[in-house]
Amino acid sequence: GVSIRQVERAGWELIQATVEAPVEGQYWRVTHELARRTSPPGPGTVENGKLTAPGTGFDTPSGCVFYRLTDSDVGSWAQASGDRNPIHLLPGRAAEAGLSVGPGEVVAHGLLLGAISLALVQPSPSRQNGLVFIGSADVPASECGAEESWATLAVDPVSGDIAQGRRPVLRRQ
Repeated sequence: GVSIRQVERAGWELIQATVEAPVEGQYWRVTHELARRTSPPGPGTVENGKLTAPGTGFDTPSGCVFYRLTDSDVGSWAQASGDRNPIHLLPGRAAEAGLSVGPGEVVAHGLLLGAISLALVQPSPSRQNGLVFIGSADVPASECGAEESWATLAVDPVSGDIAQGRRPVLRRQ
C-alpha cells in the first residue's frame, strides 16, 4: 500500500510518502520525505549569538571553520543515504520546488549539514543535540569539463552553527 502524510508548519510543507512493495516474497517499506517552503522566510535575527532565522546582516563569528561543499559531495551523500531527491541532484529542481536558489544550483541535504557540523564541532557528552534547519545550503552545480565549483560554509567552532555567506543555514541546540 501507499500512504502520504502532508503537514504545513512554520512556512514549510512537509510531505512523507511511504510505499510497501513485495520483493522476492518479502515486503519492503520505502519512505521518502520532502520539504518545501510555502511562504517567504521572516526577517533575520541574531539572539545571544545563536542563528535563529534566515535573513541578512548576520556577521560570521570570528574563528569559524570554513568548509568547501561541492555538488560531488552532495551526490556522494545522496548515494550513501539513498536520498536521491532531484532538488539535491539536478540543477534548477530546487528553484522549481520553490526554494530560493539559482537555476544552476542544487541544495545540500539537511543531514549532510548536520554531519558536517557534528564532525567539525564535537557535541557535549552531557546533553542531547538538536539540529534546526533554518535555510538551504545552495551548491553550484559543476559543468562538464569545467573546474569544480563549491559553496563555502562557515561553521562556528563553539556552537557548531552553520552559515553560508551572511545567511544562517543550521543551528545546533
